[in-house]
Amino acid sequence: EKREEMDTILGMRQETLILNCIRNGSTQELRKQIAILDTYKLGLLSKDKLRQVRYLFVVAITLVTRESIKGGLAEVEAYSLSDVYIQYMDKIDNINDIIALLKTAIFDFTEKVSRTSTAHYSPVIKKCNNYIVNNLNNKITIEMLSAECGYSKAYISGLFKKELGMTVMEFILGKRMDIAKELLSTTDASVQTIALFLGFSSNSHFTSVFS
Repeated sequence: EKREEMDTILGMRQETLILNCIRNGSTQELRKQIAILDTYKLGLLSKDKLRQVRYLFVVAITLVTRESIKGGLAEVEAYSLSDVYIQYMDKIDNINDIIALLKTAIFDFTEKVSRTSTAHYSPVIKKCNNYIVNNLNNKITIEMLSAECGYSKAYISGLFKKELGMTVMEFILGKRMDIAKELLSTTDASVQTIALFLGFSSNSHFTSVFS
């Protein structure tokens, strides 16, 4: 019983470390933690082993999705990616293949966080980035960012130019284009639906920017 309790505690510790890796976009450290986690037993959710793994997959993807959003990945991209992986998993009947898919998903989320990470930027840019990625389907203005961060429009505009080499609007447009590409490749949503969702005034506006 003591051994089982220790395995549970250690497993929870490794789970926490893995979630930290996802949130920080640390792919190299993630490989070490995944290897260690493989040695611990999974909690029992069902007497049916395949169903058990399916349940755990959904639980794990939910946690991974939340951590990736905390790490800076846009909500729409994170949830879209989550849906894609769960749909893939639902078509698999082999336990080992489902576990392998979960590992692939974890690394995919972590790499995406790594590419969008603003860890080396100033706190103001980080706060602006978090606001932007979580409001991409709404109207975003420099005035809104100014109110969110408590700094003047001129100060924020200057920081974007200095640290990112682009204007605020260019940064927002780039983020929307990244999400548009993800939605076009992973969902059946029409161009019109995606354009409206991401705040474009028309299909032609979206198409001209996207091309």
